[in-house]
Amino acid sequence: CYNLSGTITVPDNITRIANYAFEACVSVEHFNLPSKLSDGQGYGKWAIGTNAFSGCHSLKDLVVPDGVKRITSNMCNDCIELTDVVLPSTVNYIDGSSFKGCTKLTSIHIQATTPPYMGWGAFDENILQTCTVYVPKGTVDAYKAKSGWSDFANIIEDQATNIDKTISSTTTAADGVYNINGIKMPDGKLPTGIYVYKRNGKSVKFVKK
Repeated sequence: CYNLSGTITVPDNITRIANYAFEACVSVEHFNLPSKLSDGQGYGKWAIGTNAFSGCHSLKDLVVPDGVKRITSNMCNDCIELTDVVLPSTVNYIDGSSFKGCTKLTSIHIQATTPPYMGWGAFDENILQTCTVYVPKGTVDAYKAKSGWSDFANIIEDQATNIDKTISSTTTAADGVYNINGIKMPDGKLPTGIYVYKRNGKSVKFVKK
């Protein structure tokens, strides 16, 4: 998939992404994943397979939709430009090396109220002091006490959901909505992703699911 670039939208009728599906799509910057991803029948039939986005060197952010329970091994291995990740409330297991080599990761939004199990080396050790983990309200202590998560120096409550009342999935982009690259979004429905809403001199990062 060397010829793929920019934003790739996976159709909504897709329910599983196979192992190595987008491996080494080196010019893809964003994936819009379908909302109905789910595990198949039998062990290993995960909603998102191993190495699904491995080696996507230009990938900047990834929003994993609700329904995904397991973040598989090497799913985003060596996504060297990846800065922001959103993991859904349904995730309960993160395999080792899932995000190994993602050394520019600066924020992880995890929406699970129970800290998922984390395999050894799930996230690159070089980001543990610099990446911020955003967790649901009232769960900071649980994450700080959980093996794997406790290695992160910065775990705070996620305020992203507070902005959802201002900009919902059906509203148009108002003045001051920018993507994570600082590009102002045009009027219209926002695609899935991570954005910054600027108003009255203040900025709030929010997640559009």
